[in-house]
This record gives sequence, structure tokens and C-alpha cells, in this order.
Amino acid sequence: MKLKYLIHIVYAAILVFIAGCVYEFEADLESQKLLEEYVTVDGDIIVGDTSIIYVGFTNPVNTKALNTGDGFNGKYALVWVEDEEGRTWWGKDTTLTISYSQRESFHDYSYVPYNQSRYYIDTRDLDINGKYRLCVSVPDKGEYKTPFKEVLIAQDIDTLQYIIDPDKSNIHIMLSASGKEGQTSYYRWHYREDWENTPPVIPNILYNMRHNYMYDVTPEMRDSIRKCMTFVHSYDILIESTDDLSENSLVNKRLLSFSAQSRRMVGLYCFTLYQTPLDKEGYDFYRAMVVNDDLGGLYAPFPNEIIGNVLCTTNSNTIALGYVNVCTRSVKRIFIDGNKHKLVDRNKCTKEMKVVKQDDWYRTYQMPDMKPYDYYHDTATDSTMFDKTYWGSAFCLSIGPCSPKPYFWPK
Repeated sequence: MKLKYLIHIVYAAILVFIAGCVYEFEADLESQKLLEEYVTVDGDIIVGDTSIIYVGFTNPVNTKALNTGDGFNGKYALVWVEDEEGRTWWGKDTTLTISYSQRESFHDYSYVPYNQSRYYIDTRDLDINGKYRLCVSVPDKGEYKTPFKEVLIAQDIDTLQYIIDPDKSNIHIMLSASGKEGQTSYYRWHYREDWENTPPVIPNILYNMRHNYMYDVTPEMRDSIRKCMTFVHSYDILIESTDDLSENSLVNKRLLSFSAQSRRMVGLYCFTLYQTPLDKEGYDFYRAMVVNDDLGGLYAPFPNEIIGNVLCTTNSNTIALGYVNVCTRSVKRIFIDGNKHKLVDRNKCTKEMKVVKQDDWYRTYQMPDMKPYDYYHDTATDSTMFDKTYWGSAFCLSIGPCSPKPYFWPK
């Protein structure tokens, strides 16, 4: 999925260059390549687990806007894994059809961009001693295959832990990992975060902007809010090499840092790490992508330098972008109990509320950082005033987005 960012960076840079030219020119072969649409393939063959492959396309530099669905879409492609004996494991297009109940058993919670399609391939029973390749057949584009590759065995995740700063400002997720003798010295990581997205203070009322009135939060709604979950997954390329170290091991490598006062820490939080090994070719491919992301502009390497190992077998002049690895995967998961550490001050939420009259509800609701909490109670008359309400910060009171609890969540 990272490929689309790289392609857009390089294409945008070329557009700037072309826009600055006031004379006609004949594009050379390398420039002409930017005017074509290329297939992208992203994902790994995971032996012993479900493989998730994304097939998509680049946006040619001569398009006026990003492709919004016209032309090739990956969902029409055929995707399969093949071994040296010709046996095949077919992929299933899950871009539009897969349900949450199917997704939750795997590591994929990702959003599928408009110019990509997602395929699940059941590779749980592949022989770890075999050689495999990925095959993709794309209408009007051709057939693409990777070389047969042996299965790389994932290095061990020795420890996965979190550290809270002494001043309780930030939380850091730290990894220690190591490879056995003969294992590759190149590492890659993906991660997923899940947390209970219940607001620090559950509101008693909600606002109907269309009719400018408040309505009560029912017991059923309150119960649903308490069960609210959310998730995010990693987008950045996370790789590391131990070539320059005396041992094939990493100690206390920081993978992620975030504010200890964020909504992640209102309740229970989970960090799931997926570690896969890379060969030298794969490491160089992703390293080049990181350099492209860091540099950008006209002086970034042209994508030709990081095409990868996906080759078109029906037309040698056609290129694809992507690198497909064949490997096992190490997985480790940790939980952080925000309630236990008391990092979010709920009392502060109620202390900093203000009273808003009904005439100002609509205007106040337009402020992204303000949400209603409850009707105003007049202590002098011991009565509730329905034309006045307490409002607090969105951090304290906003609801959602919500998703069901994943299968591994504690009861």
C-alpha cells in the first residue's frame, strides 16, 4: 500500500518539471514511461498463515486527476500462489465482499484504496521446505510472476514491551528481536493498534443539528458506547538491518510513540506486531522506497530503480512495481490498561465544561472541539433547564468511530 505514495510523489515532481517548460518537447523513453499505467503488487506469501495481496495500478502523469474508478481495477485480476510442481492456491477478491467477522481472524483491518483490490490466499498449509511464487493475471495488461523463492524463516520476537515516560507524557512501544545462526539479518514490521474508544465521560444528551434540539442517551445507547472499539494499522515502512552489528539481534528498538493522554489510554489498548524476514534484495527495495519518501521531488530516484521482483511474462517491455517475499511470520501482542495507569484525568473533563444557551447550540456544535454533555441544573431552584446545556471538549465527550471487539479481546 505504500507504493501509491511513492508513485504520486515522483509523478507530482515530474508534473512540476513539465509545467515549468514553455516549449514543446519530445519525451524520451524514460519520460514516456511516466505517461503509462503500471500494475502494482503489494504483499507477501506468508507460509503458515493467510496471505494478503494488493493489486492495483499507478496514475499516469498525463491524467488530469487521480483515477476514480475508470479503467483497470484490480478486482478483475486473477491472483494465485504456485509451487515448482505446478500446484496452485487461488486468491479470493475481498475488496468489497469480506465481512468484519472474516477479517477479525486475520491481521488485516486495512482500508483498500480506490485503485487497488485486496486478495486473500489460504497459504496456511504450504510446505515450509518448498519454493513458491506469486502469479497475477491482469486484463489488458498481461500476466505477472515473481521468481520461485525459498521460504525465509522469521526471526524471533524476544520481547515486546511499553515504557511510560517518568512525567507520563508519552508511551513508547519497544522491541527486542534476534535471528538464529544462518537466518537473514534483515527485518520488516507491520503493526495494528486496537483500543476501547469509549469517551472519558459518556454524555447524557446528544445534539440534533437539523432541528436544534437535544435528545437523551438511552440505556441501550450508553451500553453500546461502552463497547465502542476502534483500530489503526501501520502505513510507514518499518525495516532494519543488523549487518553492521556484531550479532543478529535488536535490543529495545522503538517502533511507536504516542501521547499518554490520548484516547488510546482511556481504557484497554492493544498493540499487535507482525515481524517478517527479508532477503538483501527485498531490504534494498524497501530501503529505496524510504529514501524516495524522504527526498521526494525531482532528485528522488526514478521508480525504475525500485521496480522489485514482479515481472511481466507476456511482455518483457512492460514493468510492474512491487516486491513479494516468501516467508513465515512472528507475531506478538501486548496490552496496556489505561485505567490501571490513570493517565487520562476524567475529573478534568467535568471541571472544564461551560454552559451554552439554546440559541448558541448550533454555533457551538460547529466548533470541532466542543460536544454537549447534559442539561443545565439550576441548584437554586433544584430544577433542570432544557434550554441550557453543559458542553465539554470533544476529547472528553466525542463518540466513535466504533467497530466490534476483535476475537482476541479479553472478556
